[in-house]
Amino acid sequence: MKFTKTITLIILITISVQIYILNGEEYSETVVFLSAPIVFNMILLLIYVTHNSNLEYSESIENTLKYSLIISTIYCVFILYLLQLGKAFKN
Repeated sequence: MKFTKTITLIILITISVQIYILNGEEYSETVVFLSAPIVFNMILLLIYVTHNSNLEYSESIENTLKYSLIISTIYCVFILYLLQLGKAFKN
């Protein structure tokens, strides 16, 4: 139950950061697309580094962090490729 609450709160924080970026100043497309996965992974990493009391919880966070980093890396490479591809066909 603690793990589910943690992930839900991280997702809500990530959504709020994304809303702040979309409603604030004009940022580049790269910042808009890559801010959510980066924020999610950074918060998950901070929780993993600072939490040591429950071994099962730490293992769950570690596994989630591993898979999240893999998925985020693939997402970032794909988005950056598409953005560069779009710039190439603009000219």
